[in-house]
Amino acid sequence: MLSVRLCLLGLKIDLNDEQKEVIIIAKDDTLLGKDRVELINQGIVKFTRHSVERLIQRFKGNLSDLYLLVIEMIQKSTVVDDKAEWRQMKYYLK
Repeated sequence: MLSVRLCLLGLKIDLNDEQKEVIIIAKDDTLLGKDRVELINQGIVKFTRHSVERLIQRFKGNLSDLYLLVIEMIQKSTVVDDKAEWRQMKYYLK
């Protein structure tokens, strides 16, 4: 019998205003000239299984429409949280 154990590692780092501005510029440069469908098809924006489950729980409606709405929100966003977060998931198979 195969068993799987998930280990989630995470690290939060404080960002200053200059670093936040760099993040917004990088986001805007990455998304520039691409429409929402292109961003999904090119793999620039990806939805994890967890994020899809949360969308379904919180909102009613067509999932494709929700994806496009979330991408539009990302495109228009001008705010960066005070902390950057790095996550790493590891799976251990036995």
